Amino acid sequence: MGRLSRRERERERIRQEILEAAEQEFSQSGFRDTIMSAIAARVELSVGTLYNFFPSKDALFITLMDTKATEFLHSEEEQVRKIKCPLEKIRFILRNTCKILLENLNFFRLIFDIKTEKNMPAIEKEHPLITVKLENHLRFMAGLFREAMEAGMVKPMPPMLLAVCLESLTFGLIEKWDHVKDLARPEKIIADLESAFLEGILASK
Repeated sequence: MGRLSRRERERERIRQEILEAAEQEFSQSGFRDTIMSAIAARVELSVGTLYNFFPSKDALFITLMDTKATEFLHSEEEQVRKIKCPLEKIRFILRNTCKILLENLNFFRLIFDIKTEKNMPAIEKEHPLITVKLENHLRFMAGLFREAMEAGMVKPMPPMLLAVCLESLTFGLIEKWDHVKDLARPEKIIADLESAFLEGILASK
């Protein structure tokens, strides 16, 4: 692929600024109460120009979600592939997922909240990109558990079950963060979660 022209580079820069502004606005106001004019104002664009980049609020939101998911999942999987020990791969997934979710707490809470919005099913039906990527990542994690079982490090049990449990554990922590955030430092909370999960699945020595 050739180099982008100056015009194309400028358009991509503006597009990225819109996505950053949209993340801030959605996180602050919620999906339902966010209006396109507020996002446009954050990047000093007219609403008409904003619609030249994204035809609707739904389209902007799904692009933002897809971008964030792609960045997170690609980075995590690339880092996991550099780790040799199967059990350390699982440990890294747990720690890293919690860390990233906490660093982007408001945005991920927005995703949890929007599940109850009447328009979210339509968004997911029309734009299944994120669902597909999350399903692929779930299979990736199941593969890690299978690898750990083959190495004799984890008890024999359905790998997909463990992948689902790990995903539910990390996302559940973020969804209910207000209930535990004052118990200890985030690092200690994540370490305790890691200990509780891994000790339950480790193979007997």
